[in-house]
Amino acid sequence: MWRVFSHFYTVFSIFAEKFVLKMKIVHRLFGLPLVYLGVALLCAGYVFGWTNWNVFLIASWLLILLGIVGYVVSAKRRSKY
Repeated sequence: MWRVFSHFYTVFSIFAEKFVLKMKIVHRLFGLPLVYLGVALLCAGYVFGWTNWNVFLIASWLLILLGIVGYVVSAKRRSKY
């Protein structure tokens, strides 16, 4: 029984280490690029007349909000204060 739990712990530890390494690389995409993508989608939706679809508008606004939150979090991490 102990071997099963130790195997799961080992697998989880390896997964967690890989996840943390990937997140350190990908965290740069959570800031301004998400804001730019959201704004570009809103502009494209306006140009192509997709303004009647709530899902499209909500997804664009969510990208913008996630980008703002990601930028603030990354700025706080880089700061000494």
